[in-house]
Amino acid sequence: MEGPGTKTRTSERLFFLPGKAGKEIATQTVSDERGISNEDRSAVTLRERARSARSQVRATLLAVPTAFSDEISRGTLFMLLPVFAGTGAIFYFSLPAEPQLSAILSGLTVIIGCRAWAAARPMIRLVLLLAIAVVAGMLFAKLETVRVNTRMLGSEVTTRIVGRVTALTKDATGGWRLTMDVMSTTRPELHYGPDRIVISARALPRALKIGDGLAGLVRLRPQSGPMRPGNYDFAFYNFYRGIGANGFLLGKAEMVSVSADSGPTAALLMTIANIRPSSPSEFCATLKVSRETSRHR
Repeated sequence: MEGPGTKTRTSERLFFLPGKAGKEIATQTVSDERGISNEDRSAVTLRERARSARSQVRATLLAVPTAFSDEISRGTLFMLLPVFAGTGAIFYFSLPAEPQLSAILSGLTVIIGCRAWAAARPMIRLVLLLAIAVVAGMLFAKLETVRVNTRMLGSEVTTRIVGRVTALTKDATGGWRLTMDVMSTTRPELHYGPDRIVISARALPRALKIGDGLAGLVRLRPQSGPMRPGNYDFAFYNFYRGIGANGFLLGKAEMVSVSADSGPTAALLMTIANIRPSSPSEFCATLKVSRETSRHR
């Protein structure tokens, strides 16, 4: 309620108090808005915003157990386990130093024991189950790192290699990009060289296809890391692909006879890889056919 021609505000509830108390109290609630400074208004606004933020955070924290209870009642808790396992793998790869396998196994054992001990507390068991998923994700990432164990080239070197072609693609500039399993190196011989490399070449033998052997002089370089912090890490990506170096072919390469890959799925993968026109001669023939077809149209 506001009086005419003034800035006086009075709460209407005060007029309903018994006796004269209502009138006396009502007359004492006069406030002049002109007396409030901008600094006081800013302070009040900041306090209100802080109070609102605290309320929202409190409401969110209280809603998390309810959301988990709903997921458990629907039977969809198992869908969260891969998410938390992936979070554990991300945390493993984000660590500044390589964690020990024994430390991860010890942590996993302790958490499993704590979950068995908290049999009468369902909420604690749920939290410990998600913690087990996180540590299990770290364990899987560690086991994959140990399994791959890619040998990475330490410095630039020029050497003659003999290898087996495992992938063959044509790049946008007209050259070729090969992935090769290194069979041997000479002049100089690399005692701790990479097992698989990726090299670029301007020209290749026309009959070359995936699975054939190739020999030539190559310039190898170590895998490059990210150009800036947080950028794409080529060395990290190629480490888990088994590629320990990249480089380019010097001079002319020649086809040689090498032993076939004896892996369990090597024959199947080789057949699938050779379904596409992968050799230089097949690529040129396919390109010629496509051009003739477009010309007739």
